[in-house]
This record gives sequence, structure tokens and C-alpha cells, in this order.
Amino acid sequence: MRFCFTLRQSSGDETRTGVYVCPDELHEMSGSRGTANLIIKFGKSECTMSFTEVKKKTRRVYTAEDSGNFVPIVAFECRGVEPVKWEPSEDDTVNVTTSAGTVFRDVDLSSLEWCEYDEKADSTIAIYKLEHKFEAIR
Repeated sequence: MRFCFTLRQSSGDETRTGVYVCPDELHEMSGSRGTANLIIKFGKSECTMSFTEVKKKTRRVYTAEDSGNFVPIVAFECRGVEPVKWEPSEDDTVNVTTSAGTVFRDVDLSSLEWCEYDEKADSTIAIYKLEHKFEAIR
């Protein structure tokens, strides 16, 4: 899954919208042996953003028991850039597994809502008012 963001330069007020970051893409950083999932320039400054796992903090699964709570799904190491808005697009999809075991693949969350019928459970399955927030994890 890739993520689309509005990003802001940490040391300024310049922003960029529609910036995609993909965990499968690695770019070599200039003047370093390291890599980053995104390298973006603001003026002459090279800024980077990389996916990272934070033990006991992030996970890629959101369960029914989590309903109504914020759960850290993904973390990024950002240098010189800050995400300010997540912009889900129809290209960004997730899989949804119901408690009855029905799997809905490639669910489009671009409208921030989704609804389907689970025949096994004989009930409606839905995601409403999808929200996100960014928090610094240290």
C-alpha cells in the first residue's frame, strides 16, 4: 500500500500536496549510504521520509475491538519534512476481514467511508467517518 500526503517543510511553511510514499520504493540519499522511501527537495534542502516499525507502538491491523479508538498503523522517520494530511485515493486500498471470516479485498477508502454486506454473518459491514492523526513517537 502506498500513502498520499500533504507534506510541509519542517523549517519553513512551504507545502506540497499529492505526494506519494511507498514502502516498496527505496531511493539512495545523496552524501549518505542510507536509503529513504521518499526524497523531496524544498529549495536546496533535501528532505526524507521512510517507513519504520516502532515495537509495541505500530501495527498494520485495525480490529473490531479497536472501533472508536486511534491505533498507530504506520510510522515514518521524517527528516526536514512533516506529514500534515493523509489523502486517501482510489489507488490506496485495504483488505477487510469480518468476524465471520469473509474477506473483502481492495477496499477503496478514498471517500472515507465504505459499506458492504457480509452474507456469512448476515449483516452489514461498514467503515464510517474514517479519521487520522499524526503524532510524534519518540
